[in-house]
Amino acid sequence: KYNALKQGRQEKLLKTLERNSNEHTVMTQEDLAVFIDRIVVKKDKIEIETIDDQKCELLLNQIN
Repeated sequence: KYNALKQGRQEKLLKTLERNSNEHTVMTQEDLAVFIDRIVVKKDKIEIETIDDQKCELLLNQIN
């Protein structure tokens, strides 16, 4: 049931982004969370993996 709710939220958000593609769109943490698959916290960095296998690394010494 959770996966179905998450997928519905993803689809709704993507439609909103497509509609407003030429405008600045503010996304909440809740909006962004539906696209995050995994967060790994390491000694010196945080790795974020999205549902479409994209990865982002944040070095802890660069975060304020």
